[in-house]
Amino acid sequence: MKLLTLITVIVSTLVVTLSGQSYPSIPDANLYTGNYRQAVEDFSDYIERNPENPVGYIQRAKAYGMLGEFTSKDNDIRKAIELNPVKTNLILNKSVRSSLIAKKAFDYKSNGDLFTKSPVRLEDYSHSLGELNVDSSSISIIKNILHSAIGYDLVKIEAQMNRDDFFNMPEYLRSDIVGLYALKSGDLEGAIKYFELSIEQNSEYALAYHNLSVAHYLAGDVESAVIEIKKALELNRNSPLFNYTKASFIESSNPELALDYYKEAIDLDNKYTEAKVNYSALLKSRGNYDDSLIQSASSLDSLDQLTERNFMEGGIHLVDGDYSAAVSSYTDFLTYQSDDPDGLYNRGLSYLLLTNYSAGCQDLEESINREPNSEREEVFKQLCLTIPVSWNN
Repeated sequence: MKLLTLITVIVSTLVVTLSGQSYPSIPDANLYTGNYRQAVEDFSDYIERNPENPVGYIQRAKAYGMLGEFTSKDNDIRKAIELNPVKTNLILNKSVRSSLIAKKAFDYKSNGDLFTKSPVRLEDYSHSLGELNVDSSSISIIKNILHSAIGYDLVKIEAQMNRDDFFNMPEYLRSDIVGLYALKSGDLEGAIKYFELSIEQNSEYALAYHNLSVAHYLAGDVESAVIEIKKALELNRNSPLFNYTKASFIESSNPELALDYYKEAIDLDNKYTEAKVNYSALLKSRGNYDDSLIQSASSLDSLDQLTERNFMEGGIHLVDGDYSAAVSSYTDFLTYQSDDPDGLYNRGLSYLLLTNYSAGCQDLEESINREPNSEREEVFKQLCLTIPVSWNN
């Protein structure tokens, strides 16, 4: 459920050196066996022979970090970014990978599909509306609209919003739904406008603050996003969704606090699979491997079907940086769901991070052909058309 953000923020500053040269594999054995000083020497030799490959600098930076030589580490990271910012960010920044991958929530009640895409949680809306004593007719309309929103079915949303009983709903709910429609349509400015209007009409409606925070976050205004999600939590500290969203916003800037919010979301809803996955990945990135494995197992154990597990495992591996395992999991998933655009898209990213340009771009292109998506088209354009040879650099 973690939200897919715009790739253009990352790729707009692309600076690459075009080269058709291919490079040998990285000598990283000593890094992973703990012989960090020898690893530095190995990577230095590799860099001397392949000075244009950012991965050599990235790996040496890891070795320097393990030795506590942080100035050298920072210098190598800066050099890698200079050589290829997109590839370096994808390799080093878990939050970038997490923002790019396709995510699924599991819901068997929506048109019989195995998966549905979930930017909102229906149970959170139901709980919040119940507390506000909203009439059953309005709740029914909102649930129908949210089901359509989860699948990005804008035509069905429009049809629901044109019904007479939609206009009989409280005005703050109408404004919130129109804002959600704008959000799903990619009109972030319009979404912000209507969520703010919903708050003006009912300052106690916590979901409007949450949705406003999401719109600000997608628009690149993280500061405003954090302010608004704080207001939502002040109104409802016991919302799993609000705790999850706050954690996702601050994961890069304050990972320790983000862990607290993820844990709170899981404590409030032990079946919150997305929260468990993100919590597990963040624990692992902080070096807490034992608890990370426990949370990964817990999140996967909550999934009944093998295909669900394969897709979720792929996401864990991809975000954590185990790209070969991610390819394997997504390939297993696609064995049963061969036409699934999300599985193809995520496997494509995994291949690209393994520098398998041909397979990665083929998967991305097929994903877009099966389900047109402007954000993914931008990913494909920047990673496969604008700089095709950069994955070998």
